[in-house]
Amino acid sequence: MSTPHVPRYEPLAEGWAFWRETVFRREAYEPQLSFVPEGAQRGLDLGCGHGILTFPLAEHVSFAVGMDLAFSMIALARRKLRDPSAANVAFLVGDVAAPPFRAGTFDFVLSVNVLHHSDVERSLPAIKALLTARGRVAVTDVIALRPRLDGVWAYRVWRAITWMPANVRRGGLRAGLKILRFHLSADWLRRNSRAKPTLTQFHALYSRHFPGCTFGRNHAWSEAMFWEVPGPDTRPAGPQSPNEMRVSAPAPRG
Repeated sequence: MSTPHVPRYEPLAEGWAFWRETVFRREAYEPQLSFVPEGAQRGLDLGCGHGILTFPLAEHVSFAVGMDLAFSMIALARRKLRDPSAANVAFLVGDVAAPPFRAGTFDFVLSVNVLHHSDVERSLPAIKALLTARGRVAVTDVIALRPRLDGVWAYRVWRAITWMPANVRRGGLRAGLKILRFHLSADWLRRNSRAKPTLTQFHALYSRHFPGCTFGRNHAWSEAMFWEVPGPDTRPAGPQSPNEMRVSAPAPRG
C-alpha cells in the first residue's frame, strides 16, 4: 500500500485550531446553518479542520460527517468525539476533489474557507454529485481583496500585524501574541500564499457550476454561495451577472 500524501497543513493544525477557537463567532455562520433543509438526514462538512462547524451542523441533521485532507486536523476533531453529545458525528480523512462517498449521499454540504486550496474544476462537480434530489449546498471561501499584493510576503506580514488588536480583544494579550506568531510562521506564510479568486471571479465560477445560486458576504474577506438542487418541476435560473448578485443569504424554504 502506498503512503498517502501528507498535505502542508499538517504542521499548522494546532496553531490554526487555537486561532479559530479564539476568534470563532458562530453567529457569523448562521446563514449557512439555517440553510440546512428541514428534516435533513445527512450533512457533510467539507474541509472541516478540527470540527469547529461540524458540531453545530450536527444540531441540524440526523448525522454529520466532517472530512479534511489533513490527518492532524482530523485527529484534533476526533478528540471531541469523547463528548456524549457527539454521538451523531464522525470524522474522516478525504479529498474534497474526490470525496469517498456515493452520489446522492447528503442532504446538505457545507464548506468554509477551503475550496480555493483545491482544484475547483474537480471539487465543485464532486460536491454537486453528493447531493440528494432536493439537497442544498452552502460554500464560503476567501476572496482576494488586493490580488496584486496577496502574493507578497511583506503584505501578508503587515496584514497579520493589523489583525492582532482584534485577536487581543477576543482572547487577551497572550492569545493575541500566540496567534501573531502563528500568522508570522514560515509554514503559515507559505501555505497562505495560494492564489484566491476575486469577488467577480468567485461569482462567475459558482454561477457556472451552480446555476441560479445566490450570494452573501460573510466577512470583508470571504463570500458565501447558496444553492438548492432544482426540483423536478423547477427549471434553474441561468447565471446572473456579477453586478446582479449582491443578495442576502436565503432563508430555508422547508
